[in-house]
Amino acid sequence: LDGVGFFQAPSSQAGRGADVFAAQHRTVICDGCAADRERARAATAAGTRDASNGHIVGPRFNSTTTRDYDVCATCEATGDFDAEHGPFLYLKEPRVGRGRCG
Repeated sequence: LDGVGFFQAPSSQAGRGADVFAAQHRTVICDGCAADRERARAATAAGTRDASNGHIVGPRFNSTTTRDYDVCATCEATGDFDAEHGPFLYLKEPRVGRGRCG
């Protein structure tokens, strides 16, 4: 499936070009950013979080082990969430007209 798969983000994930981060996952807020203001600031600066509403911009990482748990590329790249919530499903684009993942 194009745009869906398991993904281990390299540490440079958050620094990829703006073309990668075009899609906004409306109504999906990064759980990593929601728990930590410093992470939220870093994700907003990296372009992986929308400053106005907190929605994930660009690739979304959906936990396969924790229901309704998503992180942005900036948070996923830290590896801080892998032990408790990983592995993550890499979702390149929002799912339009389908049920919500997670």
